[in-house]
Amino acid sequence: MQKPTRENIEFNLLKHHLGFIKNFISENKGETISSILHAINKIGHSNTDVYIGRLSPSQIISEILSLPEISACKTKEDFKKLIVASGKDYFEKILSDGSAWTFRLGEDDVKYIHVHPSRKSPFTVRVRASSLKTAVTYHIYYNGHLETEETERKINFLRKNYLNLPPIKSLKNSQALKYLFEILAS
Repeated sequence: MQKPTRENIEFNLLKHHLGFIKNFISENKGETISSILHAINKIGHSNTDVYIGRLSPSQIISEILSLPEISACKTKEDFKKLIVASGKDYFEKILSDGSAWTFRLGEDDVKYIHVHPSRKSPFTVRVRASSLKTAVTYHIYYNGHLETEETERKINFLRKNYLNLPPIKSLKNSQALKYLFEILAS
């Protein structure tokens, strides 16, 4: 048996890593919305924690794999025992930049180490999945330009016709969505 590898890590980058999200937007500009919906829908439906720090996805995975607890797990069963020993259905570890990461048992037999930024961790923001889907889709489809009256109409067009989400009442009152637009444009 060997220690875990990158193939054993389940890390939804489009849901949890700002740098990856920005690259996804950049690489998909000009694509049709229907061609990216499968990826967008993997963001899910609840709140999500997005890492906004300096570590790249590769650096995060490397650090995770070098954690003594993780490298000692030769099988999914070993990892399950580590989770059980924590007394919860997860455990947390701190990476080199001070960010906290949550580890859970994945459902997949290969990708059994499910990891995501911890709630309230440094370099992490908590957002609604619907807001993240909206902001990413808007940036791809409309190049992220926040206009005036037209912006709200365009957002609601995407939410209704592609994302199966209810319309927003007012962009002025949607601080979280405006914040996402800002960090995705920076």
